[in-house]
Amino acid sequence: MIPTAIREYFCCPTCRGALTWVDDAATCPACAKRFPIDGTIVDFLETPELDPLTNRLESHYNQRAVNNATPQGEMEVWALLPAAQVKVAIDVGCGMGNKAVMLAQKAEWLICVDLARSSLELARTQLTQRGLADRTVFIVANATEMPIRDGVIDLAVCTEVIEHIEQPATLVAELHRVVKPDGALVLSAPNYANVAGMIKRSIDVLLYKGETRWSPFGVEAFERHITTFATQRTFHDEGWQID
Repeated sequence: MIPTAIREYFCCPTCRGALTWVDDAATCPACAKRFPIDGTIVDFLETPELDPLTNRLESHYNQRAVNNATPQGEMEVWALLPAAQVKVAIDVGCGMGNKAVMLAQKAEWLICVDLARSSLELARTQLTQRGLADRTVFIVANATEMPIRDGVIDLAVCTEVIEHIEQPATLVAELHRVVKPDGALVLSAPNYANVAGMIKRSIDVLLYKGETRWSPFGVEAFERHITTFATQRTFHDEGWQID
């Protein structure tokens, strides 16, 4: 069941209308869309089946998380989080929840977003084991069309996601929409302005016929050739202030 106190932060991802809630579903009176609820997981995707490449990507990240419960990258994210507690935080592309465990300690309420229900179930198990699930809502949703009201998020974390988005500006704009004007975003992504980037461009052309699928981590999935400069420019264009 979704706690009453957190329901006000959600909206219909299609028309941005307010939702009505019952135990097994959230419904939008404005456009008649119905989103099923299973415990604390709300499914906001109309077509929840993942394509093979996305499935492969989810499996890859979850296996990395299983093999190393506290990767260095996640500890670096922890170091960037604000010291003060926040009201509402969101983990966009949460995977199996390693970052969510840390983020839940910084927020009164936490929203975990992922395309894959299987990843959210793993995340829910992790947070339940640590006594943090009662303050967390897990939503199956697209990161570029989140069912979150405008300007209600105090702190957003989005790591290793933007490189897998075909139009990164849509993700950046969506994060800007849901985060408060005085809120914060912690984002990480690979930087291919190096030898690995040269290798990636060559392999993508020669092996994948121009599709951006190679990564140095051995997983074949959609992964854009991304650089720090290009990412910062996208954020600047969408109105973000970069620290």
